[in-house]
Amino acid sequence: MAQNTGGGMKLELLITLNDKMIYGMNMNFFGNKRTVDYDLSSALPQFSNPPTLFIGGTVGRWLKSYAVQLDLNYAIQNITARLEDDDSEWVQFQGFSPGLLFSRPF
Repeated sequence: MAQNTGGGMKLELLITLNDKMIYGMNMNFFGNKRTVDYDLSSALPQFSNPPTLFIGGTVGRWLKSYAVQLDLNYAIQNITARLEDDDSEWVQFQGFSPGLLFSRPF
């Protein structure tokens, strides 16, 4: 499967304690190009750039001037449009998604 770029934003609310441990919350939302159609029973067209949301907790540690973080997130991805409140054709995936970040502020 080919990889494609997309756009989005990551927001974090973090605190660093005296022992250089990092704790906080994060939220990510983005869209990236879908490369294949999902095998679905829905008649609705699938989004070409499905919107995705991650929300969860962050724990990490400062190692000199670098931060290593583990994100534990709940993920939601909309695959088709929701036309009505009780739309039985609407497809949304939900689940757990961890993330590992290595960063250096500048």
